[in-house]
Parts: sequence; C-alpha cells; structure tokens
Amino acid sequence: MNSAIHALIVTDIFGVTPSTQKLAKQLSAQYQLVSIIDPYKGIQQEFTNEVMAYQSFIALCGHDAYQDLVSQCLIQALSQPNNKILLIGFSAGASAVWRAIDRDSNLAINSKINNRFLHFTGFYPSHIRHYLNMIPLCKTTFIFPRHESHFNVQTVISELSKNTYSLCIQTRFLHGFMNPSSVNYCVWVHNGLTKILTRFSIELSKELSKQPSNQLSKEHALNYQRRLISEINQVYLIQSPETSA
Repeated sequence: MNSAIHALIVTDIFGVTPSTQKLAKQLSAQYQLVSIIDPYKGIQQEFTNEVMAYQSFIALCGHDAYQDLVSQCLIQALSQPNNKILLIGFSAGASAVWRAIDRDSNLAINSKINNRFLHFTGFYPSHIRHYLNMIPLCKTTFIFPRHESHFNVQTVISELSKNTYSLCIQTRFLHGFMNPSSVNYCVWVHNGLTKILTRFSIELSKELSKQPSNQLSKEHALNYQRRLISEINQVYLIQSPETSA
C-alpha cells in the first residue's frame, strides 16, 4: 500500500494565525494530510503584542504541556499505519517537537516508529537550549536567528552540530522573522522560505513515491536535508556548520 505524507505544522506562542493557515493550504496541495498543532487547541487568539502572547502561552499551556500535546498528536498521526510524518515547527513549537521526537521519549518507547518520520524543520527554537543532548528520530534542520537575548546562538549551534542528525543555519534575521504578528517579521524572508519548503515538499513526495518500500533511505533523507540547507544558504545564511554524515 502506498504511503501518505502527513505534514504537521507546530505553531509558536501566537497559535493559529492566517499565516499558518496559509502555509497549511500551500502544503495541502502536495501532501494528502496537513494538520496544525497549536498551544490553544485550535482556538484562535487575538494578541496585540508578544508580551501578551507569551503570558497567555505560559498561563494556558506552557512548554511541558505543549510537548505533551505534540506527543499526543504524533501518536494519533502514527496510528495510521502507512503514513509518513513531516514536521515543521516555529519557536516554542519547534522546541516542543524536538523534545517529543527524542529517541528516549515516551513517544519513541511506546510507539512503533519504524522510520515513519521523514524530516523536521525547526525555526528559531529558543527553548531548545535546555535540551541539547537529545537524539532525534529523524533528520532535523534548524534555522536560527542572528542572535537571541537569553543565550549565545553560536554556542547552541556548536552543541547541536555534535549530533549527526542535526544541521543548523544561522540567518542574519531576528527571532520571529516568519511570523507576521512579530515585530521582527520579514515579509520577503517569509515568502522565500515558504516557497522553498513548498518546492522541497514536492520533491520529497516524488522521491518517496519512487521507493519500492515507500521508505526513504538514510542517503535520501540526508540528501534532502543537505539540498534544503544549500537552497536556504544561497540567500539567508550567516553560517551553517555541517556535521558528518
């Protein structure tokens, strides 16, 4: 039986916004299933600024509860036996995904993974600094901002680069550059990266359909990751320390 690709978008502290809905719509043209996971369980919020959004996130959800929610959604997605999972996360959502797909997590221990995760792309996952020793269940590409106020980005990248599953890009933009609700939003970067993600989703779907076992080999997964990095590097790079294969 042919595999279906289930793309899951995991939002930042702003939750579901017109921007995330637009991304989901664009990806749905390529993938059979597209879902949005957010801290507020689908209830759209109206935040006037990031301080208000963060206060609501901590009060209504929090980092640990968000990880649990992501894990529950992944278990549900994995309940469809032939589905492959593609993950895209932003800020707190990216950090929640990282913790959820750790090889020592409850998800990995209690679920029959069997190479079901294709790739995880995480944008500016600031909370990840507390969880640098984890080994993910799939190839992971992190796209970091120029700097973060609470930690040294290059130090975090250096630690993550010791993990052969993870590749990192440090852009010249600020945290929130993909979110129109953020003061650091950059429209041309958002549009450009969305086009790259959409184009690579087409290639990933085609590559998967060619495989007799409906599974990507480690070589195909690594090639996908490296080409994604290379494409982004052409415009958005500051540095991209690459680990060994």
